[in-house]
Amino acid sequence: ASVTTGVRTVRRERLVGGAPWRFVVNDRPVFLRGANWTPADVLPGTVTPADYARLLGMARDAGINFLRVWGGGVRERAPFWETCDRLGIMAWQEFPLACAFLDHHPRTPAYLAALSGEARSTVRALRNHPSLIAWCGGNEINPQRERQPLNAISNVLVQESAGRPWIPASPSEGDVHQWDVWHGFAPWTALQDQAPPFMSEFGLQALPDAATVAEMFPAGAPPSLDAPPWLARKAQPAKLRHYAGADMDASIGDAIRLTQRVQAAALQAGIEACRIRREGGDTAQRPCGGVAFWQFNEPWRAVSWSVVDRAGRPKAAYEAIRRSYQPLLVAAQFPRRPYTEGDLFEAALWLVSDLPAAQPPCTVEAWLDDRAIWTRAAVDIPAAGAYRLGSVRVPLAALPETFILRLLRAGAVIAENRYDLQVPLPGPQPRASRLLRWLADRLLAA
Repeated sequence: ASVTTGVRTVRRERLVGGAPWRFVVNDRPVFLRGANWTPADVLPGTVTPADYARLLGMARDAGINFLRVWGGGVRERAPFWETCDRLGIMAWQEFPLACAFLDHHPRTPAYLAALSGEARSTVRALRNHPSLIAWCGGNEINPQRERQPLNAISNVLVQESAGRPWIPASPSEGDVHQWDVWHGFAPWTALQDQAPPFMSEFGLQALPDAATVAEMFPAGAPPSLDAPPWLARKAQPAKLRHYAGADMDASIGDAIRLTQRVQAAALQAGIEACRIRREGGDTAQRPCGGVAFWQFNEPWRAVSWSVVDRAGRPKAAYEAIRRSYQPLLVAAQFPRRPYTEGDLFEAALWLVSDLPAAQPPCTVEAWLDDRAIWTRAAVDIPAAGAYRLGSVRVPLAALPETFILRLLRAGAVIAENRYDLQVPLPGPQPRASRLLRWLADRLLAA
């Protein structure tokens, strides 16, 4: 037998405040810029090494350094892990316990023995991969109700993979799955106010690329998303309209454009709300150790939360996450609301560095469309941390389309970030959805 492996250390420590979400790799704290990974095809055995190389290369090019291999999917195959090893993408593998919201998995001796056997097979197959930084018990299960299955898995880990971090479930221990936005109809702008120590699921659906839609419907796509062929492809038209607005019904082209536009803004809001709270610098309270949006890829041609559709075509959100996941990020916090001429536009500006060493000074610029509104020269870039740059306050003489932030060195742009100021904004969360959220929280805690 021959294996390729690597030498590295990994441990999980507590952030300021106590939540265990600081990952330390080779003695250096690393912020997880992550995404959720689903099976690359509905028939996983058909996925080739070239498919993995293409998708994981796209993830690396988007600035993603971590993938959560979701417990509702599969134990990923060797080419996945080998490619992550080569590209330097970290991942955790979840065991096959998933979505027992109000129930629990079996506790019989026969089931626990089968689960232990499957866990042992998984661990032995994957434990030599340096990209595997943690094991997780499963997705959206109650660790208290699942004590016996989780103990069966953790006992195997003690025997077969001692020393690698163990996470009982996702979410647990301060991790959050934020689904008030989308499933609960909460405004996507609520994502910019999130402050958990780790957020491993959140997202919005968007239609796939126009070319992929054409492949889904060779005879022509039905003009209404309420049509059965669209519903069979997982479309949720009421939620899509709530977030993208009624204009999306004008045509399928408008539905593609608007749902992708809102998805991009929502993922940017959630990612940057976590990144500006990374430890170090000016983040004193409620620090964050990482974030993973739902979801990177998609196993079927469908309307989904993915940023890369099943045909391998990126949605608009792919470019948004590429900007938000730059190792050097200039970010802004500002009210998301309809602006009119004469309004005062105010934004707090942040510089986030994931680089382990200080960098040469740079210049930061802020623009509204083609109008420069703020400049600061000789900005120091310390080692990894989030640093407050200052604030922008400017009256709006006209309605801008885009708020642009640039980081320059010797006149060359080394990082740029953009905010869509005309993206559709949803109304408030319906009262019925708020009531369901309250009830669900109590049932899940029981």
